[in-house]
Amino acid sequence: IASLHPSGKFNLTHWRIDRPAAGVEPQTSLRLDLTDVRINYEQFPYRLEKIRGVIEAHDNQWTFSNLESGGLRTIHGEGFLRPGVEGNELWLRFTGQNVPLDDNLFFALQPQVQEAWKQLRPTGSINLVAEVRHRVGLGKPSIGVRVQPAPNSSLRPVFFDYLMDDVSGTIAYNDGEITLHDIRAHDD
Repeated sequence: IASLHPSGKFNLTHWRIDRPAAGVEPQTSLRLDLTDVRINYEQFPYRLEKIRGVIEAHDNQWTFSNLESGGLRTIHGEGFLRPGVEGNELWLRFTGQNVPLDDNLFFALQPQVQEAWKQLRPTGSINLVAEVRHRVGLGKPSIGVRVQPAPNSSLRPVFFDYLMDDVSGTIAYNDGEITLHDIRAHDD
């Protein structure tokens, strides 16, 4: 949690600890209503503000629902952290509409994605869906991102120095591999 650098306001709506019998593991439940939270994750330093949503815990199972950031970077999120046979399993899903292709996003990306950005030189905004799956303590997380350029987005690739407007299609990132699907554009 510390790596998220969270700050802001929330309401502790519910917190309960029940011990059914002596020597038995207590049963716990918790609900936090986020009202104005900020995060800036160390591994993806893209500051999100004015986050609202719900975090609930029942024993060792956590759910994150109806998460939404405010401002220019409106991102929706959901997910869970739950015990599994091979360790705790974390799953997060984020969606964004009209996310600006700006320096804040560029500097949050991993070096290999920054290099692809430099080669494609995009402008405008994107719609995206990102999923993170991780078995805590068992190596790196699996990350998948699907990006679709929003209307009025453009590319000017270094390897083909020609402005391409109204780009459409899908750019996919899966655990370090980038693929382009059905990319189309036109010129004026």
